[in-house]
Amino acid sequence: MNGYITGNLNIYIEEKLFFEEPFTNLAELGWKLGKWLQKIRSGVRENMDFDTIDHDEAIINFLYESEDNWRIYSIWQEFETDKYISTTV
Repeated sequence: MNGYITGNLNIYIEEKLFFEEPFTNLAELGWKLGKWLQKIRSGVRENMDFDTIDHDEAIINFLYESEDNWRIYSIWQEFETDKYISTTV
């Protein structure tokens, strides 16, 4: 993956700020999300971990729960959530 576009990544759940990181490599995140979604479309259900060279552990995780529902987790999340993200939408 070549490319480096730094930007602010905000994730909102029900209009409440869940995650904020002002210096995210958005090109890398987009590339990883694209590859992950391709796997999901082909029937592979595996977790997606977004890690960066700036930190020792993944900063965002999409964890498979069931029936194309995923739980989002981050070491920097602002609150716990019981909401799921669907990959069928």
